[in-house]
Amino acid sequence: MLRWVAKLVLFTIWIFISLSAAEVRRSVVITFETDPNADFYHIEWLKEKPRSGAKLSDADRFIEKVTTSPIRKQLPIEYRFFRMRTAAGGYYSRWGEVISLEKSTEKLTVQADERPDDSDKLRRHTEKQTEAKAENDRTVAGKSDINEKDTPDKKDSGGDVESLRTQLPKDDCCFRTVMIEGRPQKILAGRELPLAELTFERPLYYSLDGGEIKSYEQPLQFRNDGEHRLDIFVGPLPRQRRLRTIWFRVDNSAPVTTLGLFQPVIYDGGQLWITGTSRLELKSEDPGSGVAFIRYRFYKNEESAPEFRDYRGEFSLLPKLADIEQEVLFEFFAEDQNGNREKTKRVTIHIDTLAPRMRVAEQAPKGYHRLLLEEKSTPVLVEIYDALGKLVRRAETRHMLQFPKLPAGRYKAKLTDNFGNSRQQEFELKD
Repeated sequence: MLRWVAKLVLFTIWIFISLSAAEVRRSVVITFETDPNADFYHIEWLKEKPRSGAKLSDADRFIEKVTTSPIRKQLPIEYRFFRMRTAAGGYYSRWGEVISLEKSTEKLTVQADERPDDSDKLRRHTEKQTEAKAENDRTVAGKSDINEKDTPDKKDSGGDVESLRTQLPKDDCCFRTVMIEGRPQKILAGRELPLAELTFERPLYYSLDGGEIKSYEQPLQFRNDGEHRLDIFVGPLPRQRRLRTIWFRVDNSAPVTTLGLFQPVIYDGGQLWITGTSRLELKSEDPGSGVAFIRYRFYKNEESAPEFRDYRGEFSLLPKLADIEQEVLFEFFAEDQNGNREKTKRVTIHIDTLAPRMRVAEQAPKGYHRLLLEEKSTPVLVEIYDALGKLVRRAETRHMLQFPKLPAGRYKAKLTDNFGNSRQQEFELKD
């Protein structure tokens, strides 16, 4: 009999969720070690884990033929498991182990909704710190970027060049100096660079990125982000002399921040659920001037929004949100070193740190008992023991468990949800 010969050595699961999207998908990358004797492989995507002896319907699964590793798939979120088999010489191996896409130790990344920011308090709060840092960086950088060799002396210019030096834009007027990869870099503050309108007998010229030398008439406009070299000259042409060379960046784009949720995380019924042990991580990218800080806050729906706090590393929502089973609002944003502020993003997260509860229904079909479960987030494993501690019923259900009548008496139920929140509860069954 053909055996399963493709060894699964690594599978990486990233789930990208758009809260406003009509269909939620997970992006799955599965890497496995192939067999040189195999013709191809089958991968079966499953909504539910197959039970022994039970047959899944076509609506709950589909099979794809694959020939290479890795497998990359944009998969509807309701497909939660997969398994593989090998085909060679006209025969199939047995199906391999069923693997859950939700029990991975990888993290889930959420694409949050953006909402307009209603205040500039945070920018004003850091304004003095930003100015102080820029001044310190200019002192550290210290070195003038005036090319002394290419600058005419006072005798040739009648003193005009020295006057021009003092009237050229100062760095704190038009640039911010920030540290990028350990080196001071000039960032244009805004989209406009005014070189200064000067009135003396020899006019001012400039060249951008080694291009044509042009006469300076109005402030230079920069619409797109990027790095530039600006050469400033004193005329007249063609006897101009370079006065100064400035290397700088244009950065008017805000950072992009994502929220990572480390397992255990469950996406169930269109809702995102975490528990007390779930860890949260914020990551922000800004290729222009670099991220200055990330801030966040979280609160219950009925509470007033608190002040934002600085993000300093991954964290959990405990102990503040202990012993609850409800939705929480999580908001965050980042700002770069040039003052570009990201719009505040908001994610609605349901947190479950409570163990399930149950009660015996007053009415049930003839010959049956019915237990009603109080649990919002996930399916619950129900284990029922008699007075002697013997397991008499075991089933996974969501809202209700119905089973044939047991003898009247006292019983104990152990209730466990998918987050591991567990409770033991005694109850009585009557005839």
